[in-house]
Amino acid sequence: MASFPADEAEALALVLGTPLFQAEWYLQRYPDVAAAGMDPATHFLLHGGHERRDPSPLFRTRWYLSQDAEIETTGVNPLIHYLVKGQALGRSPLSPQERVLSPELTQDIETLLASGLFDAEWYRAHTPGLPKGRATVAQHYLETGATSGKNPGPDFDTRAYWKAHADVEAAGANPLLHYLRHGRSEGRSIFAVQTAPPPPSSQAPDFEPFDITMEDWVSAHDLAALAEQESLSLDGVVLGRVSPENRHRLAASAAAFSSDPRRRREAARDASARIAPWIADLWFINDDTLRLRLNLAGHAGAASQILVARAYQRDLESGALRLLDEAPVRASFAPIVDARLPNPYSPVLLTLSDAQGEVVEIQALAFPSLARHGAHHAELTVLSETPSPEADLWRVSAELWNEMTTGPATGLSISRLVVDLGGAIGGERIFSATCLDWLTHVMALRPEAVGAPQEADADSLRSALARAPMVEARRRAASALTLTVSGDSLPSISALVSRRLPTALSAALAGGYVAADASRARPRWSVFPASAAPDLSNLQPRNAALAWPLLSRERETAAADLRPAPPAFPLAVRFLDERFEPTTAERLSPTALDVDGPLLRRALTAGERSGAAIAAVMLASETDSALSADLAALAAQTLPVEEVTLVFEGDARATALALAEACFPGRVRVIDGAQSRAGLLNRAAAGAAGDHLLFVGAGVVLHDPRTLETLLAMARTEGATSAGCIAVEQHDGRNDWRVRVRGGGLLPSHISFTTSPRLVMREARSVSALPPMTYTVAANPFRLALVPRRAWDALGGLDEGRFPHCDYDLDFGLRGLDAGGLQLCTSAVSVSALETGLTDDRIDVVTPHVLGAGNWCRMLAGLTNIRELA
Repeated sequence: MASFPADEAEALALVLGTPLFQAEWYLQRYPDVAAAGMDPATHFLLHGGHERRDPSPLFRTRWYLSQDAEIETTGVNPLIHYLVKGQALGRSPLSPQERVLSPELTQDIETLLASGLFDAEWYRAHTPGLPKGRATVAQHYLETGATSGKNPGPDFDTRAYWKAHADVEAAGANPLLHYLRHGRSEGRSIFAVQTAPPPPSSQAPDFEPFDITMEDWVSAHDLAALAEQESLSLDGVVLGRVSPENRHRLAASAAAFSSDPRRRREAARDASARIAPWIADLWFINDDTLRLRLNLAGHAGAASQILVARAYQRDLESGALRLLDEAPVRASFAPIVDARLPNPYSPVLLTLSDAQGEVVEIQALAFPSLARHGAHHAELTVLSETPSPEADLWRVSAELWNEMTTGPATGLSISRLVVDLGGAIGGERIFSATCLDWLTHVMALRPEAVGAPQEADADSLRSALARAPMVEARRRAASALTLTVSGDSLPSISALVSRRLPTALSAALAGGYVAADASRARPRWSVFPASAAPDLSNLQPRNAALAWPLLSRERETAAADLRPAPPAFPLAVRFLDERFEPTTAERLSPTALDVDGPLLRRALTAGERSGAAIAAVMLASETDSALSADLAALAAQTLPVEEVTLVFEGDARATALALAEACFPGRVRVIDGAQSRAGLLNRAAAGAAGDHLLFVGAGVVLHDPRTLETLLAMARTEGATSAGCIAVEQHDGRNDWRVRVRGGGLLPSHISFTTSPRLVMREARSVSALPPMTYTVAANPFRLALVPRRAWDALGGLDEGRFPHCDYDLDFGLRGLDAGGLQLCTSAVSVSALETGLTDDRIDVVTPHVLGAGNWCRMLAGLTNIRELA
């Protein structure tokens, strides 16, 4: 493998020599580079790549970095890394939605289409959900169809060719391409689909020790010849024979899958949450393959009895019902069968028949994506009510489907779905063809795009959403709500089918979401905004992805007091790329230092900036080096500090005073003595001048010069009692030091019953659960807290009698909550904690005296709710 360039000149030559860098495009895309008069290639090599800028529309830097979190730790320019190493490893410079066909793939497609053995229309009819276009269909067979055993046409059986020529399968070669280029000249045999040996059963041999031949059971093809009076059909497709005593039960189950809305409504009233006992479990083993473990104990009339499991799904474009898979199994075993779904979001019909084709069980799964490892499984975790995930899957899926189908489409709450492109790179699930097809054809919503990503091409993302088909779907109410989700999210099924969302809104209403791993959709967190807090939309980070899913109306209600509580269910599922950890620079500065303007959407006015009177109360660090860093960072803030009060727990140090005077000449006060920490802080605050008090812990460095003005914008919010931000610390990584989040405001975690019931507080340290946002907390640790003087005086400062050395900040925050105040924390900016320790759990010794357990609900309603799900 080639080595990285030895110097800058060699690296620059490599950038200039690749078509993946386009100088004119780079200057047009980033006008600040052109305005600075820098050479575009040099800028990209030294700065742009590390800032995640794209060198051309042929290389998406953020997408490339997202494929391997270790790339950024090397310090190598991403494009250089791709040219030297990534290309050889098979890494892609573009997201799947933007990928350009390689010359080799183009040639393979042309070979298939010219062969006469590849029948694009036949293949598309047997693979529902594929878009139109012969080349696109051929590409599907080359990339995924052949490996899953799909046949390219009626005259070539993929599995039979592999079975007859094991060396082809062992080599991993595409069977039809191998035959066209080698097998035909070598005299190898091929088999037509009609005469080919039957494919092996899809279940593992461990579960099926008996041989089953085609003569042992009736296939779906043969069922089509059954007479109408002895068969059960759905939309013209014969499902099998049916006995008179079972006809009503099975017909009702099948009606839930009917294309006739009237029949669906009748089926919903007949059985709203039927559980399928013959399906013990089901889960996704990859993006589109649903695996079922069957429980056939109730059908094991004889040890050798054969049953046949079948899966059906509708072609979303034509609406026709298609057979996906059929697998014969022995009733005396617990077999496993797989069904490859053309669309993993769209409803699935599952049937069980005996060997003669008589249907014994039918079950519809309206929302398969709720199953384990499915895209909406995290939503099911929040909605579950029983210890049985399988029972909850059938119940919740049926209830959601019934809510959507048992009334007119005009009664659904959501009429418009909007995707905020901020922070999106194009590889997220909502941009996939299957999701867009499902949203359009099943949910009758065509996503729209708003916003512009900072580092990606907005046009390509808008084009990805525009691929959603234009259909004359049933119309939702024009006067209903708009749901806006971030680009890394999917709208929740609960939101899309709801008829109960609040429609009388005076402003946009933030809702909750569930967070899941991007790779396996494993549930991680449920996050809900405060239900009783005021609107914080203007305090959200200005250049970040949408913090919360939002409900809004095109014409908002005039009444100013109409602010209902957020829905109890999540409005979105958010996917966290667990492979892509934020860099050290991103931890230290969540918003890049070269971004112009305020960090929050609310900017301080000129009068607020000039009239700001901030007095800092700083616990002096034990070492002069740490104190020097604390003071220098405070002096470098974009807002000036009126005075600094150094607090010493003991006698003051002359060297420390000299350091403070050097940074704040004539503006230094000293508080020292053998007194409790809370008492010292009260003394310092009593003599401080200013309308805001900034409490800074020992060894806390405000490394971002915009920290103070950001906190002041938050503290000026009506009712704010304190404002804080996340804290980070240095720790040793595998190869070097790293930066990690230490805390971001105290939130209730669980209840302790050690004595009387008490809340246990924990710092919100999950940056993955909380993307850049401003949120409410129970208290801000006095590690860093900006407190309005009016709030300090109203609460009487710290309770040094009851909390002399610790928990005084928690007591202050909870008393502020009881008085109707807000404690605000943001992850738009961070501070470095060099010395102070972090206690994971802080048992609340305050609430029993201030609020009492009976008033916890009132307090919790004003706080962000974060719950770990895994």
